[in-house]
Amino acid sequence: MRPGPSLTVLVLTALCLGALTGAWGADRPLLLMELPTDGPVSPAVKAAYTALQPQYDIWWLKVHEPAQHDRPPAALVVGTGAKLLKETKLDFGEFVRSGGGLVFVATMSRDERDANNEFLRRFEVRIGPIQGPGQELKLLPHAVTSDITDLPARTTRGAFVADALEPIALLDGSPVAVAGTVGKGRVVVLAQPLVAMDDASRAPGSPQARLLAQAIAWAAGQGLAPPNGGIGAGQAATEPAAAADLTQKAVVDLPETEPWQGVVGVLGRQLGAVGLPVEPLRYEKDTHTLAEVLQGRPALVVLGSHRDFDEAETAALADYVSFGGSLLALGFDDGAKSPAKRVSALNRALGEFGISFTLGRPAGQGVLKHHPITEGMGQPGRVGAGGAVWAFAAWPLATVGEEVVASAHEFREGRIVVLDASTLLPPGPKEQPNSSEWFQGLLVNAVRWLTGK
Repeated sequence: MRPGPSLTVLVLTALCLGALTGAWGADRPLLLMELPTDGPVSPAVKAAYTALQPQYDIWWLKVHEPAQHDRPPAALVVGTGAKLLKETKLDFGEFVRSGGGLVFVATMSRDERDANNEFLRRFEVRIGPIQGPGQELKLLPHAVTSDITDLPARTTRGAFVADALEPIALLDGSPVAVAGTVGKGRVVVLAQPLVAMDDASRAPGSPQARLLAQAIAWAAGQGLAPPNGGIGAGQAATEPAAAADLTQKAVVDLPETEPWQGVVGVLGRQLGAVGLPVEPLRYEKDTHTLAEVLQGRPALVVLGSHRDFDEAETAALADYVSFGGSLLALGFDDGAKSPAKRVSALNRALGEFGISFTLGRPAGQGVLKHHPITEGMGQPGRVGAGGAVWAFAAWPLATVGEEVVASAHEFREGRIVVLDASTLLPPGPKEQPNSSEWFQGLLVNAVRWLTGK
């Protein structure tokens, strides 16, 4: 597996997310999160993230140094042995006692138990042995567990011993979730198996995601999280909530140079297939920019990694997506001079949403991932070398090895799809992979999902 995005990309992402806070409104409560975005917990994490976005600004501890925040967070949401927490300068105990909220999703494995206990000790909680085989789960009355039914019992290697917090979930009589106040703040500690899932397609609206979202909202002092009313990648492919405000056209910001012409041709045919007229953006500095055309509220914006985007454009794009717009971003090594520089420019725009595109992905066998966009599609076959998508919380559509070549994102009221554009083109005469027809079909489905067509 190749390493993740460079430190430069992460810093740019942090700065862009900070800028977006000002655009969206600094009066929204701020959450700092550090939870897994892959593995059995990730579906509930992503679904909770989607459900909470309309009410909160959400930053990730991986890229935001707590000491640099210009306003205090309402809650911290952390877990997995608190390894990253050792690298921060924040006094978590004092943060909670002074009125902050904390949600800790604890791995219960023996190899991380010591690290978890070291962290939890400041809240008078420790992990001890569990009594019984882990067959009967009982939720006790609390705001965190309100209206949650059918939460499955899963085997766990430990239970909580808490002097200052009360049990809110029992597995065979042993506490596997506790909550309460510490000083002026609120603390919720959940055993990781409570929010683990085997089927990612069931995450939106699931009891696991609701438990996590309500734990975060209660710890942040906001009471109950609003029910997840159909938001999320596992739901039917309906139009975005604000689609009625949008002009039914696609603004396409791609060049006419080779080999982008091939990508533009494929895109034009697929947009025509869904009946969406195309308006090319002929960028001119200060006169014809993305910020200007977004005032017309198009149903879809298509961006590629071919030019720089100025601050006014990235800010306008953030507002457009936040309030219901849809974005299709195409990363591409077009063979021109300095492709990495062009990708970095695209990443400055995608950084507004915690997303980045990287080059250098090797060829390999493609694997379809479940999502409304991929419903009814077969496997893509072998995929040529190209680029990959990285994000904090994304719904992969297709992967090669451990790399994501296409992904879907839900950002506040809007939707985003990011795609390696090289997958849309047929291979050269000496190249074996030929999955371009599959990815062209994926593109049609993606446009339908983005625009509600």
